[in-house]
Amino acid sequence: MFYLFHFMFFYATDGLIFIVEILFQQSLLLMEESKFMLTKLLTLMFYIFLSINVFANTKTAHKFVDKKVAGIPIGQYSEEHAFNLYGKGVPIQEGYAFCYFNKKQGSFLIFEYGTDKFIESGIIVRQDYEKHYEKCKKKEIAGNLQTGKGIKLGDSPKSIILVYGEPDKKEIKDRILIFEYHTDFRKDPQVTLAYDAYLYFKGDKLVKISIHDGD
Repeated sequence: MFYLFHFMFFYATDGLIFIVEILFQQSLLLMEESKFMLTKLLTLMFYIFLSINVFANTKTAHKFVDKKVAGIPIGQYSEEHAFNLYGKGVPIQEGYAFCYFNKKQGSFLIFEYGTDKFIESGIIVRQDYEKHYEKCKKKEIAGNLQTGKGIKLGDSPKSIILVYGEPDKKEIKDRILIFEYHTDFRKDPQVTLAYDAYLYFKGDKLVKISIHDGD
């Protein structure tokens, strides 16, 4: 009886050890699979991070982006900021713009805004170039009207290129030379939405500056 019990205990123990060994091997396999999955996950995360970083680094601060017109940042400030600086302007364009007149410089200053009342465009134009702004003479302002980078009426095309670089487009319409510069928020971190600058030259002198950042 003793030998029978000893025999049964020996084989039972041996079987238990065998089961434990199988379980241990399975655990090792699972661990290897987990390591493999973890490695794949980390690799995927690395490539996602790399892609985001590459995309972020594709943005360039273009030197032609010049968003401040007569002291007002375009695409960032509401009409109230202009009113605080210059007083309430003369409403034009069915109320979606207001304007001022600088008698000393002989120029008009126009701000256009969207439905959210944020200023989307700033325009400085010589009074004898666009006469349909005559009603803007009702509100006179002082000061030196120019952009944040010092661009002002009377500048030459060469002086503009020195500051902004070569334009994206040049064309001549009715003897007026026009420079165009364009970018948007996906390409330039300085831009709110879509940036457009148009500069008009008559007789090699700047007669109109139009800068837009918005819809």
